[in-house]
Amino acid sequence: VKRKREAEAIAREAAAAAEDSHSEAAADEEPALEQQPPPPMTADEIATALDAEGLMLLPSRREGAKTGYKGVYPTGDMQWPYVAQLRRDGRNIVLGKFTTTAEAALTYARAIGPAEVKAAAA
Repeated sequence: VKRKREAEAIAREAAAAAEDSHSEAAADEEPALEQQPPPPMTADEIATALDAEGLMLLPSRREGAKTGYKGVYPTGDMQWPYVAQLRRDGRNIVLGKFTTTAEAALTYARAIGPAEVKAAAA
């Protein structure tokens, strides 16, 4: 009876240790997966999306703008070097971080919509 209890205790400890190590391994893998940016859209994919949605990439009107596009700013982060954001009701709204300025500009154009894009381009 004593040996059976010891064997059960050892089995429980082994199962708990295996579960802990599996949880730690999963926790170690999650940040690595989370930090990997998806492959950037190609120029053709961006052009197709712009045509299909009736949008255009808006050039920045600010003197010395580093990205060249309205609503797109550098982040200083090597993996996600650009951020798309807009200002609504006195608040900055971050639309996302991107690996290319064109993807960030496309997201900005999608967020403001075709009517506002046409008005801003005029």
